[in-house]
Amino acid sequence: MPIIFERLKYQRMLPVNECDHDRVRKELDRCLLTEVLEITSDDVLASMQILREVIRAKPSIHGGKKSKYNLDPELARLKLKGMHFPSWYLD
Repeated sequence: MPIIFERLKYQRMLPVNECDHDRVRKELDRCLLTEVLEITSDDVLASMQILREVIRAKPSIHGGKKSKYNLDPELARLKLKGMHFPSWYLD
């Protein structure tokens, strides 16, 4: 399992209220299911997407938020500080 986290540790996850379309969470879920739990069923993997959609729909998660997270201001701050854009932005 540490290899999974090592591989994904620099990837930027979206806020939990956007978990249903977060490619990094999807990859993390897939890795944990297939590499750790050795579950390779396509049905189970598809169920994880349904679970992310259910989680996102919970009022305690979305809190009425209607807008998507905008990464551009965060990346502009990095650029002002002379920091390189993270690889997850370029992917």
